[in-house]
Parts: sequence; structure tokens; C-alpha cells
Amino acid sequence: MSFGIRRLLVLAVGAVMAVYGAASLTGGWLGTPPWWVVCTQTITQELHSDGHCEVRVADHAPFHAPRPWDAPVGAALTAAGLSLVAVGVWLRRRTDVES
Repeated sequence: MSFGIRRLLVLAVGAVMAVYGAASLTGGWLGTPPWWVVCTQTITQELHSDGHCEVRVADHAPFHAPRPWDAPVGAALTAAGLSLVAVGVWLRRRTDVES
């Protein structure tokens, strides 16, 4: 594989990573990211005054249950993608100077 093709591959992978990370940060408009938890049930517990506990399970449409690390994972993916794009651009400038 030639140097130019590898550089373009780095640029393409970086751009895809940056766009996918940005999409996950702004609501998952490219689909549900694999690090999101998607729930289809809600479990509630109710403690009655007579001492017994009632557990209810409700089925519903899938929804995103946010976790503390959802946003940092999306931000890291975006940053890594932008870094790869920068490396690809830097390699282009370096090869232009050397030739």
C-alpha cells in the first residue's frame, strides 16, 4: 500500500470517527452508539405501610438511559478522530515539502 493511500485512509477513518463521536454527543442522530444503554423496561418498587414490598415491571418503547461516561466517550471519539485528521493533513504537508 502506497504512502498516499495510507494517508487518505487515516484521513477517512479520522473523519468518520469525528462525525460519529459528534453524532453521539448531539443525540445519536446516526443511530444508537454501542456504549449507550438502551432500556425497554422500568422496574419500580413500592414499600407499603403494612411492610410488604410491591415490585412492578413496565414494558415500553426503547429509550436511552444516560450513564456518566456517555458524553466523555463521545468526546474522546471525536477528539481521536480529529487527531487522525490532523495527522493525515500533516503527512500531506510533510510529503509536499520533501518532494
